Amino acid sequence: MLDISLEGGLEEVDKAGTYWVRHNSLYWPDIEPEEGKRTWDEDLEKQLIAAHDRNLQVILIVRGTPEWAQKVDGSVCGPIKQEKFEAFASFLKDAVVRYSQSPYFVNYWEICNEPDAPISDHTWPFGCWGDKNDSYFGGGYYAEMLKLAYQAVKSAAPQAIVLLGGLLLDCDPINPPEYPPGSGEYKDCTSSKFLEGVLLNGGGDYFDIVSFHAYDYYGSALGKFGNPNWHSAWNTTGPSLIAKANYLLSVLSAYGYSDKPLINTENSLLCYAGCNKKFEATKAFYLAEAYASLQAMGLSGNIWYDVYGGWLDSGLLYKNDKPRPAYGALITAHERFAHANYTRPIGDGVEITGYEFEQGDRRVWVLWSQNGATHIVTLPSKPDAMWDAVGNFLTPVTTLSLDIVPTYIEWDS
Repeated sequence: MLDISLEGGLEEVDKAGTYWVRHNSLYWPDIEPEEGKRTWDEDLEKQLIAAHDRNLQVILIVRGTPEWAQKVDGSVCGPIKQEKFEAFASFLKDAVVRYSQSPYFVNYWEICNEPDAPISDHTWPFGCWGDKNDSYFGGGYYAEMLKLAYQAVKSAAPQAIVLLGGLLLDCDPINPPEYPPGSGEYKDCTSSKFLEGVLLNGGGDYFDIVSFHAYDYYGSALGKFGNPNWHSAWNTTGPSLIAKANYLLSVLSAYGYSDKPLINTENSLLCYAGCNKKFEATKAFYLAEAYASLQAMGLSGNIWYDVYGGWLDSGLLYKNDKPRPAYGALITAHERFAHANYTRPIGDGVEITGYEFEQGDRRVWVLWSQNGATHIVTLPSKPDAMWDAVGNFLTPVTTLSLDIVPTYIEWDS
């Protein structure tokens, strides 16, 4: 959330059953514009208290580089110069001491946001540690900082959890996309090797969770979306977060860190044009598919960006707080399987995709047509209840006509 307050949609987020909220950010340049002299952010502190009062877990992003600590002059989002790593660690330790206890209770600390973006002199709200002259885009240098940052956090609060800065993962480095399409030229995807650079430089022991981001783009027709940078499409692979998560898992496994969990800290469907009712419906379908897919993969969480959709119409709510269909999809996904255990895939992943979840005697399927065609599905027995993607009740049947709208099917025993 950009603003953890009633004005920022806190009540609606809470009602949706949300567990995580992610806040950008604890901004070092504002708090310590002069080295050694800190003024803590009172507005941020009010927001952290508001989140705790609603039993929400805040992932607090620590970002920004004050002028006196910049490795690249003028790059507020860029890397810290090495001789100031200790100063950053000192700032971070004091922040964790302050905010890990009452009345804030922050336990999750994300070190920078999208550090694999290229170094820039802009002040945009993400990191930009990416070194275009490095084979691993600066991941090794980030690891040097992370070694001190991690120890600072743990010395202040041993129970605190450190997240690797949310990775942008611009494109697939194993199979780079043709860009522009039809040109015979392929996009440079070196930036996506940032995590490998962290691990090569011994950074694997200095974070607890890998944070990453995954967006898809509306395809200007009901149910259609994709991300060509990761060869992902609605009717073949599903959301790009699956490809990105699998890539990260393969890198972690190759370096002996297969036990490191993943969390998708920014996920959404974006719209450049034609953002109409069909887009809003598609966004709801997409959310249901994304949340089911990541839970089936065993990820620690999935965080939607954002509440009001200030960027490319990604929101769950309109500015007047009226819910968009995706808000109903979020509530429905949470109610159906947020506290259930994934058991097995349903369907062949080509014509039909789906997953089974169980909680006690309750069994839930979520199914949709992967290829867009309508399929007749015969269920093993008559369900006790059925819903569409946004939570509308459906009449339980044993023979289901399944299309691109995700359908929830529940048996109580």
